[in-house]
Amino acid sequence: MKLEYRTATVDDGAEIAYVDVGEGRFLFYIDGFGGSVATANGIIERFSRSFRTVAFDHRGYGRSPFSPDFGVERSAADLRALIERLDARDVCLVGYSMGGSVLFSYLEQFGTDRVARAVFVDTCPKLLNDDAWRLGYCQGRYFADDYERDMQILRDDPALFKTTFFARCEVASNPDDPPRWPEPLDRGAWLAKAVEITGVRESLAKRVFFAPIPPERAAVDRRYWESMTTADFRASLGKIDVSTLVLHADPGSLYRVETAEYIAAQIPGAKRIALADASHVFPAKRSDEFVAAVADFCR
Repeated sequence: MKLEYRTATVDDGAEIAYVDVGEGRFLFYIDGFGGSVATANGIIERFSRSFRTVAFDHRGYGRSPFSPDFGVERSAADLRALIERLDARDVCLVGYSMGGSVLFSYLEQFGTDRVARAVFVDTCPKLLNDDAWRLGYCQGRYFADDYERDMQILRDDPALFKTTFFARCEVASNPDDPPRWPEPLDRGAWLAKAVEITGVRESLAKRVFFAPIPPERAAVDRRYWESMTTADFRASLGKIDVSTLVLHADPGSLYRVETAEYIAAQIPGAKRIALADASHVFPAKRSDEFVAAVADFCR
């Protein structure tokens, strides 16, 4: 589907690229870390068959230019600006992965006055694990020292971080028998893992996964990773007062099934749906099932 981009100038003067397609109830699709309107084209097209679908590029991604102020909280404010610009009401907000963090932040900052439905897709209210919380990123095995290491990798070798993140997203993960991942800094082993997952030649995988990443894009990734990973939205879950769906992979992906169970239990009246044998990227890999589940809930 060829999408016609539009541009909204928001309160701080930044320009946000977005698309607005279809008819009916407004549905805003908020993509994840590194994603864009272009990469979510197929999902947007499917949603537009049933909804007036709006999606935007986070600052520094896709066609939205780099801005000095960006991150999860700022993306939530940009979402609010688009909702007000379009005078959208009775909307369905769908946040996937980091988009779920943006949705948590949006509801925490702006409430639900224009919102009818909220859909959290394979996401988490607190990524960093600690002694009292084991439902975060990497199925409870990602701690402060792992985060500090990844921030350093994002500075020194952003292509390596991109490859490790891709691999973790692509593989369905049973917490009782988790995948065996390479050592964090072993480039060769992660390249081999990418070849194993994609089935492409090593030479092609090396060009795709270890292509140089421009410093500005690397800085964008670092800021989004920082703002998403250090956030904690648990205290605001009980204040969400609209119909909510929690959609997740089963038996697990980047997160445990118990993470989705926790979110659904904390939000009054929330519904939970599991996609069996799915990885974190099920919105793209199993988009018909994903869109059907969301559409059925949001109608």
